[in-house]
Amino acid sequence: MPEPRGQLLETFVLAELERVASWSSTKPRIHHYRTHAGAEIDFVLEDRRGQCVAVEVRAQRRIDTCGIAPMKSVAVDLGEQFVRGVVLHLGDSVLPMADRIQSVPVQALWLSRA
Repeated sequence: MPEPRGQLLETFVLAELERVASWSSTKPRIHHYRTHAGAEIDFVLEDRRGQCVAVEVRAQRRIDTCGIAPMKSVAVDLGEQFVRGVVLHLGDSVLPMADRIQSVPVQALWLSRA
């Protein structure tokens, strides 16, 4: 059963992504991604050229490399279209997790805007 705190955080992130997408010059579309094998990513932002940024939301302070297996799978599936993977979390550190995949604090959604 999904954790309510995780669902609430996911909903918040979706609202933020939609808000940012509405004024972004790239006008990305936001999708959910699930493979036949069951790998799942919360959000994939896709621009008009088909370039994608995958976003996974975790209601945790720490992310380990085992938790990014679905992101790695999506990176392989999308190939050159996969620009970056971001695992948003409740911690305070930005850490590289794998090639083109980082863990980033969720507050980065609003801290970088000026």
